[in-house]
Amino acid sequence: MALNYTVYQYDNNRNAVVMTDMDGKQLVIDCDKAETQVVFDEPEDVGILARLARK
Repeated sequence: MALNYTVYQYDNNRNAVVMTDMDGKQLVIDCDKAETQVVFDEPEDVGILARLARK
């Protein structure tokens, strides 16, 4: 099954990424829920990602 999403945007009111496909259907990824699933091999990786996000 191919996923053909044409529009990606961040909705800061919901803290979510919203993807819209060619038929107008939306897939919403809740960033808070997604972030709780992240596991780092090295605790220092958190700091590296924070610095990259600021750039």
